[in-house]
Amino acid sequence: MKNTLICIFVCVGCSSADPQVPPPHDAGTDAPVQSQKDAAPATKDASIVDQAAPDVAPPPQPTTLDLHDATIFDNPSNLADWPITTEITEVDFEYNGKDGVHVEFSKKDDGSWPDVTPPGWDGPLEYTLGMAENIGGKWYASAAMEYWRGLDVQGGNVASDVTTLGQCTQFGQGSSCQVAKNWYYDGRWGTLTGYQPATGETIGVFVVAGNVRGVTDGSQSPVQERSNVVLVQMPDFAGAKYTF
Repeated sequence: MKNTLICIFVCVGCSSADPQVPPPHDAGTDAPVQSQKDAAPATKDASIVDQAAPDVAPPPQPTTLDLHDATIFDNPSNLADWPITTEITEVDFEYNGKDGVHVEFSKKDDGSWPDVTPPGWDGPLEYTLGMAENIGGKWYASAAMEYWRGLDVQGGNVASDVTTLGQCTQFGQGSSCQVAKNWYYDGRWGTLTGYQPATGETIGVFVVAGNVRGVTDGSQSPVQERSNVVLVQMPDFAGAKYTF
């Protein structure tokens, strides 16, 4: 019998299967690193910080109105030219719970304007209070509320509906509210007639020496003087107080 030589080769470290390479890992973690295909999109450099736009303060709102910028009704046509000899220091709507407008100004008591008794009146008046309204982008004004010395308020609750006696909700022309119905209620007041300023709308308030309601020649003002025109917001039914 012939001898058969059998050779056996042993490959150390080899296996019949393809070698498996474990996926790479993040240092210190057991989670596999994503491939470039699966990676999250790149983010901005951390050194670049979004800058929010700086806050820009709105321009200050005016607090006074030049009466020359308003069309004046039912008062002296040159009222804007009368010298300003007093400054309004307070406007109070619903002063101490009373329906009406209360004003304080430097000539109300000390060095006050002289009183005047209009024809047909049995007592004197000290001053006339006016309102300026912005209608359609233009200013219109008239002093119509007459005050005698010691009268705290006049003109009613300017934010009331004269029908419901509650908060006015109908503004502009044709309103059923106080200013439209009981301040400027007929054609003497031109563009102001029947117009009710809305709650929060800017209005002007001013006072004039003597009586200028329906007095276009200034003859019932012993001194032809007036105050500045202060700008305030139209109050709601509860009223509001402004100091200057």
